[in-house]
Amino acid sequence: MKFLLDENFPKAAAELLERFGHDSYDPRGTELEGSEDSVLVEEAQRLDAVILTTDRDSISRLATSDTSLALFTNSKAKRQP
Repeated sequence: MKFLLDENFPKAAAELLERFGHDSYDPRGTELEGSEDSVLVEEAQRLDAVILTTDRDSISRLATSDTSLALFTNSKAKRQP
């Protein structure tokens, strides 16, 4: 399986994914670093990859795209009322 890590996702995840036989793509340190979400969506579609993120706002921005998205949150974090 292929994964594209959002810039807010832990870098260590790439190594872990690769250890389990998956392909991972990290935009940090490439021309994609700092790109808008729409650019990352296009890249994920090009790679046929799932976007991994911790950014809850990505859900609403990407909900209408044909890209797979996995959102990870810290359940112990304080939630805003």
